[in-house]
Amino acid sequence: MQQSYITYADNKKRCTKCHIKSDVENFSTDSTKSDGLRCQCKFCENLHGRIHYIDNKKKVSKVRKKYYKLHKYDIAKKSESNHDLNRPEYNRYMREYMRKYRQKKGAVNDKK
Repeated sequence: MQQSYITYADNKKRCTKCHIKSDVENFSTDSTKSDGLRCQCKFCENLHGRIHYIDNKKKVSKVRKKYYKLHKYDIAKKSESNHDLNRPEYNRYMREYMRKYRQKKGAVNDKK
Protein backbone atom coordinates (compact mmCIF):
# COMPACT_ATOMS: atom_id res chain seq x y z
CA MET A 1 0.00 0.00 0.00
CA GLN A 2 1.44 3.32 -1.05
CA GLN A 3 1.30 6.16 1.46
CA SER A 4 -0.11 9.46 0.28
CA TYR A 5 1.09 12.35 2.39
CA ILE A 6 -0.83 15.57 2.09
CA THR A 7 1.56 18.49 2.29
CA TYR A 8 0.39 21.36 4.42
CA ALA A 9 1.08 24.84 3.10
CA ASP A 10 1.88 26.24 6.54
CA ASN A 11 3.22 22.90 7.87
CA LYS A 12 0.49 22.87 10.55
CA LYS A 13 -2.32 20.49 11.50
CA ARG A 14 -5.15 20.78 14.04
CA CYS A 15 -5.37 18.19 16.85
CA THR A 16 -8.84 16.62 17.18
CA LYS A 17 -8.48 16.40 20.97
CA CYS A 18 -7.09 19.77 22.10
CA HIS A 19 -8.02 21.66 18.87
CA ILE A 20 -4.66 23.44 18.82
CA LYS A 21 -3.03 23.99 15.43
CA SER A 22 0.51 22.64 15.66
CA ASP A 23 3.48 21.72 13.46
CA VAL A 24 3.14 18.38 11.68
CA GLU A 25 6.29 17.19 13.53
CA ASN A 26 4.11 17.10 16.67
CA PHE A 27 1.97 14.33 15.13
CA SER A 28 2.93 10.65 14.93
CA THR A 29 2.85 8.91 11.57
CA ASP A 30 0.01 6.58 10.60
CA SER A 31 0.07 4.94 7.18
CA THR A 32 -3.69 4.21 7.31
CA LYS A 33 -4.58 7.91 7.32
CA SER A 34 -4.91 9.88 4.10
CA ASP A 35 -2.35 12.47 5.19
CA GLY A 36 -0.06 9.89 6.81
CA LEU A 37 -0.43 11.45 10.28
CA ARG A 38 -2.41 10.59 13.39
CA CYS A 39 -5.40 12.74 14.32
CA GLN A 40 -4.17 13.63 17.81
CA CYS A 41 -0.93 15.38 18.61
CA LYS A 42 1.83 13.54 20.49
CA PHE A 43 1.12 15.50 23.68
CA CYS A 44 -2.55 14.44 23.72
CA GLU A 45 -1.63 10.83 22.92
CA ASN A 46 0.87 10.77 25.78
CA LEU A 47 -1.63 12.37 28.14
CA HIS A 48 -4.27 9.80 27.18
CA GLY A 49 -1.75 6.99 27.79
CA ARG A 50 -0.89 8.31 31.24
CA ILE A 51 -4.53 8.70 32.22
CA HIS A 52 -5.32 5.21 30.94
CA TYR A 53 -2.40 3.79 32.96
CA ILE A 54 -3.54 5.53 36.16
CA ASP A 55 -7.15 4.43 35.69
CA ASN A 56 -6.23 0.81 34.82
CA LYS A 57 -3.02 0.33 36.79
CA LYS A 58 -3.81 -3.18 38.03
CA LYS A 59 -4.94 -4.43 34.62
CA VAL A 60 -1.96 -2.89 32.81
CA SER A 61 0.42 -4.35 35.40
CA LYS A 62 -1.14 -7.79 35.01
CA VAL A 63 -0.86 -7.65 31.21
CA ARG A 64 2.78 -6.48 31.38
CA LYS A 65 3.71 -9.23 33.83
CA LYS A 66 2.06 -11.85 31.61
CA TYR A 67 3.91 -10.51 28.56
CA TYR A 68 7.23 -10.51 30.44
CA LYS A 69 6.67 -14.06 31.63
CA LEU A 70 6.00 -15.25 28.05
CA HIS A 71 8.88 -13.27 26.46
CA LYS A 72 11.45 -13.25 29.26
CA TYR A 73 14.21 -14.82 27.16
CA ASP A 74 13.67 -12.46 24.19
CA ILE A 75 13.64 -9.39 26.45
CA ALA A 76 16.86 -10.48 28.17
CA LYS A 77 18.53 -11.18 24.83
CA LYS A 78 17.55 -7.77 23.43
CA SER A 79 18.71 -6.01 26.60
CA GLU A 80 22.04 -7.82 26.43
CA SER A 81 22.40 -6.91 22.77
CA ASN A 82 21.68 -3.21 23.46
CA HIS A 83 24.12 -3.28 26.36
CA ASP A 84 26.87 -4.69 24.15
CA LEU A 85 26.15 -2.18 21.37
CA ASN A 86 26.31 0.82 23.70
CA ARG A 87 29.25 -0.36 25.79
CA PRO A 88 31.98 1.73 24.11
CA GLU A 89 29.84 4.88 24.36
CA TYR A 90 29.08 4.14 28.03
CA ASN A 91 32.77 3.56 28.78
CA ARG A 92 33.70 6.91 27.19
CA TYR A 93 30.99 8.65 29.22
CA MET A 94 32.14 7.06 32.49
CA ARG A 95 35.83 7.88 31.86
CA GLU A 96 34.91 11.54 31.30
CA TYR A 97 32.55 11.58 34.29
CA MET A 98 35.16 10.06 36.62
CA ARG A 99 37.87 12.42 35.33
CA LYS A 100 35.67 15.42 36.18
CA TYR A 101 34.70 13.87 39.52
CA ARG A 102 38.35 13.31 40.50
CA GLN A 103 39.25 16.87 39.48
CA LYS A 104 36.37 18.24 41.52
CA LYS A 105 37.14 16.00 44.48
CA GLY A 106 40.82 16.94 44.30
CA ALA A 107 39.90 20.64 44.32
CA VAL A 108 37.75 20.08 47.43
CA ASN A 109 40.50 18.12 49.20
CA ASP A 110 43.06 20.83 48.38
CA LYS A 111 40.92 23.46 50.14
CA LYS A 112 40.95 21.58 53.49
